[in-house]
Amino acid sequence: MATGRDRAAYPAYREADVVLRDGSTVHLRPIRPDDEERLLSFFRTLSKST
Repeated sequence: MATGRDRAAYPAYREADVVLRDGSTVHLRPIRPDDEERLLSFFRTLSKST
C-alpha cells in the first residue's frame, strides 16, 4: 500500500524531451507546487474569451 509520502513523490519518470516537427526540442514535465505563481501570472494575462 502506498503511503502519503509515496503518493506525493515527484514522478520524474513522467519527464521527457520531445523533438518537434521543426527539429527543436522541448522538455515536458508534470506541474509542481513551485509553478503556482507563474501559472497564475500567465492566466491573469488571458482575455475572458481565450
